[in-house]
Amino acid sequence: DKLLTAVNAGDDADAAMFELAERGFKTVFQQLVACIISIRTRDEVLAAADAAIRIAPDDPVAHELRGVALVGLWFEAPSEKADSIGREAELELGRAISLDLNVARAWEALSAYYLYVGRFGEARQASAQAQQADAFLLSEPQILRWQILADLNLEHYDAARQTCARGARWYPLELAFMNCPYVILGWSAGDLKS
Repeated sequence: DKLLTAVNAGDDADAAMFELAERGFKTVFQQLVACIISIRTRDEVLAAADAAIRIAPDDPVAHELRGVALVGLWFEAPSEKADSIGREAELELGRAISLDLNVARAWEALSAYYLYVGRFGEARQASAQAQQADAFLLSEPQILRWQILADLNLEHYDAARQTCARGARWYPLELAFMNCPYVILGWSAGDLKS
């Protein structure tokens, strides 16, 4: 009944949420995960996140999903739209974090965004928060790489070496950590000339 009403009203996002609920995905989190797993377009994920936010405005996972999708859109956006999408992504990720400090994907996406816009100190802080929030270490190799890149851009070579060594110890077969000492040497070589 609700699904038919939502479809007739032309509200596709709400209809999708009701459809997922009828399939057994009862919580907002379950519905968001179902959307992600189905590999929908970013627009569909944004629509699902928007619907979830309307249902539960204080759900950090819904804001996290929306912010992560916006960062993905920001990467692909034409230059005239990129700044506004980036600001919106940053605000959405900040909202998720303000609701729950343990939203690891939000911290990770925020770190990537800061890194790409040249806010290296904030990128380093966000990646450290992501690592702390990632209780199951699902994204840790990527987070460590973001930390190293932020440290290199900040010319904190000792911190980059420490993170590199930690990554090599924990992920010895990861190519990024095998090559890391040489990358750091290359970055720091410019400072040797000065």
